[in-house]
Amino acid sequence: MKNLKKIIAIIFLLICFAAVSQENTQTEIAIINQNLIDYKLTSIIPQTHTNITIITQIGNQNFNQNTIIANQSLIQLYQNGHFNSTDIYRVEAEVNEFIIQNGNGNTIHEMSIGNYNTIDNHYIQNGDNNRITSFGSNTISENLKIQINGNNASVIVINR
Repeated sequence: MKNLKKIIAIIFLLICFAAVSQENTQTEIAIINQNLIDYKLTSIIPQTHTNITIITQIGNQNFNQNTIIANQSLIQLYQNGHFNSTDIYRVEAEVNEFIIQNGNGNTIHEMSIGNYNTIDNHYIQNGDNNRITSFGSNTISENLKIQINGNNASVIVINR
């Protein structure tokens, strides 16, 4: 019964999202998975001016507040554990983010406004209470790959 309520809620949200976003001329696709399944990054070749977000959450009280303003984007996010969060705000030409959070209490904070680069970042957090914080973007950070294995670690990246 709980799963049926979740499915109905997700369908309702997707219908509401589709009704609100009809004014946008870009194609937007959102896929939310909340099942107990093994996760694999999905290979998707986006068409021109397509925005795709795939979120898989296994656990309780995982949170995502991601705002991507780009001509094209592909966001793949996997959260396996409890109390994991992402808070991403990006204004770029193209954004491709691949995020895996395995464990509890992991966070990712990103903010980048107006450099209009092509971003292809990969973040992997294996463990508990790990933090990745990134401000700005430049040509050095366009293909940023960060992997944290362990507990209570922090990485701060400041691009000027």
